[in-house]
Amino acid sequence: MIQVNDILERFRALRDFDGFGHVLLLVDPLSGHVPLENWTPRVQADNQWALRDPQVRDVRFPFPRLLLIGEADDALLEESIRIAGAADNVDSVVSVNPAICGWLFAHGITSDVRRHLIAAAQQRNAKYEPVRLRYYDPRVLPYLNQMLEPEQRQQLLGPVAHWFALDRFGRAVDLQTQPPAPYIPSSLSLTADQWASIERIEAVNRTLAAYSDLTGEPLPVDRETELNIALERAAMNGMSALDDAMTFALYALSVRPDFDLHPAVAEALKNVRTSRLALVDELSLLPAHVWTELKNVELKTPPK
Repeated sequence: MIQVNDILERFRALRDFDGFGHVLLLVDPLSGHVPLENWTPRVQADNQWALRDPQVRDVRFPFPRLLLIGEADDALLEESIRIAGAADNVDSVVSVNPAICGWLFAHGITSDVRRHLIAAAQQRNAKYEPVRLRYYDPRVLPYLNQMLEPEQRQQLLGPVAHWFALDRFGRAVDLQTQPPAPYIPSSLSLTADQWASIERIEAVNRTLAAYSDLTGEPLPVDRETELNIALERAAMNGMSALDDAMTFALYALSVRPDFDLHPAVAEALKNVRTSRLALVDELSLLPAHVWTELKNVELKTPPK
């Protein structure tokens, strides 16, 4: 497991020997605890910026914040890595804090990076409605990298040469997959299917968290595709409420992917669609023999 000191040395090498000169720390107080009240006095006022949403007029709103950390600020840099949830040693229990959105490295003028980061959050969805895309959340950006085309990924991060964040296993990964493009437009032209995938990211992350709570283990990476398919299947079955979609996905992961083909489960799904009952309550009413059959009987897709 990569530990705090390993990550710190990697960042120092980029900052001091690869010509970047500083690290840009991006934090979001809405995503978790971050001691901004202790950090901001240690950074010069002209080296920190609130990434304000132009649509929000209240200056007290806890916007994401960008802090420039120079060569003299190693203590602060190390604190940020530890608070993000990186392990101190191989026996440490990892608890990732998504409020630490990333450590960014970029050449050129820092104000250009700040302007791009603000602009990239202002997008229009498939209906051309204005939306705030929380791409900077470390639980979101990895999935955007999977959904977006290379040119779109370059538009999203623009002048950022490296964007490091901790993944859900506490590993530091570089989420910039494209060469930096300082003056590229940040407006994304996404398809309706891409927006539908983006709208499922919350369900993905909440299901991952629920799975870990239920099993005591994180869902393996090689099963993430299975989770995405389960959420797509939930949508096809009309599970529009987030809690119902999560319940469906958890059953698909823990029982079998096609559990919804069982007639009793199909009837429960129908009841959810036609009433206000929750899926978890409907499934809890199914007799024990249904779950036995789901373990031992081959299911067939019903005729349309």
